[in-house]
Amino acid sequence: MPVAFNTKNIPAAQEMLKSTALSLKEIDIVHSQRATIQSILQGKDPRKLCIVGPCSIHMSESGLEYAQKLSELAKTLKDSLYIVFRGYLEKPRTLDGWRGFLFDPDLDGSYNISKGIELSRRFLKEIIGMNLPVAYEFVEPMMKHYVQDLVSWGCIGARTCQSPIHRQLASSLAFPVGFKNTTSGDITAAVQAARVSLTPQHVFESDLSGQLIFKKSSGNPMPHIVLRGSKTGPNYHEESILKAKSSLDGLKLDSAIIVDCSHDNCGYIPEKQLDVAVEILKTMKKIPIVRGFMLESFLMNGRQDDYIDTERHEEAKIRASKVDPCISFEETQEFLIYAAKELGKK
Repeated sequence: MPVAFNTKNIPAAQEMLKSTALSLKEIDIVHSQRATIQSILQGKDPRKLCIVGPCSIHMSESGLEYAQKLSELAKTLKDSLYIVFRGYLEKPRTLDGWRGFLFDPDLDGSYNISKGIELSRRFLKEIIGMNLPVAYEFVEPMMKHYVQDLVSWGCIGARTCQSPIHRQLASSLAFPVGFKNTTSGDITAAVQAARVSLTPQHVFESDLSGQLIFKKSSGNPMPHIVLRGSKTGPNYHEESILKAKSSLDGLKLDSAIIVDCSHDNCGYIPEKQLDVAVEILKTMKKIPIVRGFMLESFLMNGRQDDYIDTERHEEAKIRASKVDPCISFEETQEFLIYAAKELGKK
């Protein structure tokens, strides 16, 4: 049964950020990471982006264990791959379900959001301390000021890419933002969203004190699209990618494409992510605008529900994905080593 819920006051961002503010060194690290990602998306840096990590963080401890492993791997593959940690803390819901660590850190329906914000910030600061860039999907626009300083790559998801508010949000973020195609498979919506967010917008938002303001955003520095498949099937094949490129060209949008190897592109079968990724490695050499890929990966294969009737159920509550199924870290490591070698070939 969910915990009884009452109205909760949330401290303004300027108050909550005091105890978890970035140091000058950390600020420099984040700015450098953002610049590197932008350079890769623009084709100036020949490496490819790999955005990898759990579907959603549900515990700091297991998330940090995974990130530490990923950090070591990132160092060894840095000449071919620029690895970005998938630090998603909010979950969009089609129907009901857990909304993510930031909203409900105790996983019990109590929605202790002040606790969630503080723990989330501390978690992402530790990721930055491992020299891993942070990827983040923005679901609730009002959370912008509580997390944006920690993020190097942003995402607007399949359920929100058509939202004018999320497009305006992206236009006010100072790092590259990818827009996913809709769950129905509409690529045009994502391309249009990228085009809108490139342009400065007049937006309503709160400032750090919580005061509602109306301002002109600066426009996103490098909006692009993310192909994630749809209810009608995958869209990672060359034909779909060329169609997406044509849509970008049609709006005269000098942009990039990232392929999400999970979700509908793999039919939610985690191991099939690697089949998708292998094909994308080949496509990258034919179509240079494809500049990265995404993998859902965690400490254990699958998701927690897969282990309910097994002796590993308690372990899985900590080390397996709470939401979408993932490939294991061992599978991830093996593939990324292979990918780096393939990308390094002339």
